[in-house]
Amino acid sequence: MKLKYFKPTIVLLVICIVISGALALTYKFTYVPPLTDPEDIIAAMSGEYEKVLPGSTDYQLLYRNDGYDKLARGEVVEAVSASNGYVITAHSSGQYDSDPIRVMVGIDDSGNVTAVNILKISETPGLGMKTKSEFWLSQFSGGNSFSLEESQGTRIDGVTSATKSSRAVVGAVNLAMEEYRRIISEVN
Repeated sequence: MKLKYFKPTIVLLVICIVISGALALTYKFTYVPPLTDPEDIIAAMSGEYEKVLPGSTDYQLLYRNDGYDKLARGEVVEAVSASNGYVITAHSSGQYDSDPIRVMVGIDDSGNVTAVNILKISETPGLGMKTKSEFWLSQFSGGNSFSLEESQGTRIDGVTSATKSSRAVVGAVNLAMEEYRRIISEVN
């Protein structure tokens, strides 16, 4: 056999080895393990908790499940109690993008939403990303059950041309509210 057939194969093999090594080194130096210590989680997230539950102190992590980092869809992934309510984080389902939208909901002691903040979203810029606007999210304040239709609870005006994203955020907020009611029933 002639060397001309082996030379491209050897060159390709060397390129693959070099690129694999570069990827392994990049991963080694850039990987940040997920937070698991409750004190570390509270320290890292206290600013976000304050945004959705103003005036809150004395945060206590009730749980953060594996779905938080694994991007589980349609699941409550974190619950935190505070001096004046709860902060519950849920992942959406049914959104346009394959990754769920991570929605943090502040709930006061009377069971009403104080604020909603979107922590993670990868929807279409100019369309689904509009659900992250403070103006749109402010519709949730003061309510405790939500829908895009007038079928139940507070009616939320969907974002034009982003029905799936709007529905996904509304669903995640309602999921957080269901979890709040479950937690409260266990406490009482």
